[in-house]
Amino acid sequence: MERIEQHSEGLRKGERTRARILRAAGALFAARGFAATPLREVAQAVGLREPSLYNHFPSKEALYVAVLEEALRPLLEKLHGTLDREGNRRELPEAMLALLAEHPEVARLMTQELLRGGGSLDPILGRWMRSLLSEGLAASLPLGRDDAERMLTVIAMFNLTVGYVALAPAFAALTGLEVTGEAALERQRRLVRRIAKALRTEEEVSS
Repeated sequence: MERIEQHSEGLRKGERTRARILRAAGALFAARGFAATPLREVAQAVGLREPSLYNHFPSKEALYVAVLEEALRPLLEKLHGTLDREGNRRELPEAMLALLAEHPEVARLMTQELLRGGGSLDPILGRWMRSLLSEGLAASLPLGRDDAERMLTVIAMFNLTVGYVALAPAFAALTGLEVTGEAALERQRRLVRRIAKALRTEEEVSS
């Protein structure tokens, strides 16, 4: 949770403690998910007693929402900065892969929440997440013949980026490959680029 670390210096003691809680909780939620992360383990990771957590967050759900917001908001702001520059829209899937590779816990948090049902994403991300899926990645890909085909294409590219980073530890254990090493990431970027280009070419030929 790099953003939390960067802002922890110069904060009052309570704010520093809150930042440490968010950092520890983010790592645990990303690794295990919401249900499998007891608050006592978050407290232990920070060196606090569990009741002390409630001085900063009224509930486990409130802590989880704060972790998602802290982790995902900066990422989506950067991606929307890319979207705002018209000429860079086609590079959005590659930009998303690069950003997530720098912050793999964000990809795992996003995946954990989507597997959980995604209920906590909407109030936090709202238009950002919907825009990223329905407008963002779609802007860099062919529209397809209808809305269903368009969204399925977006979902496939989402899995090639978010899924690749989120599942990297499992694939590394299974294959012995350094899946998030620079060489492997460059191959994945090339794959994403080729697929996006092939889809655009297919649409141009069929139009």
